[in-house]
Amino acid sequence: MPTPIGIAPGEGSLWVVNAEIDAAQGTVTRIDPATGEVLTTVDVGVVPLQVAVGEGGVWVSNSDDDTVSRIDPSSDEVVAEIDVLAEATVADHGLINPNQVMAFEDRSLWLPILDDGVVLRVAPPATTVE
Repeated sequence: MPTPIGIAPGEGSLWVVNAEIDAAQGTVTRIDPATGEVLTTVDVGVVPLQVAVGEGGVWVSNSDDDTVSRIDPSSDEVVAEIDVLAEATVADHGLINPNQVMAFEDRSLWLPILDDGVVLRVAPPATTVE
């Protein structure tokens, strides 16, 4: 059974991350904050944990496959799957830290990296990692 584990407001909705440890894929549920109605559920990567909203996207960290899914709120579809470790140098960085909140500020998504003291910056729309 999926467990709601992260939530963020934005784009006129609440975005709830649903994780299930043994599932092949996680989901994000879009909720109307005025009515509490579930508007849609979107499939994302493996074991999603955190969500942030900014720059016209909903960003979800997926801890088991070290990716970030970008959902387009106008279509409720994943429009990009960013392989964080492939974009960054694996030798220089560890894994996405699932216990830390990612944040959206200054037109960029910021991700903490486990055991490394590093924060990666994802700059949309090009989705490059620095």
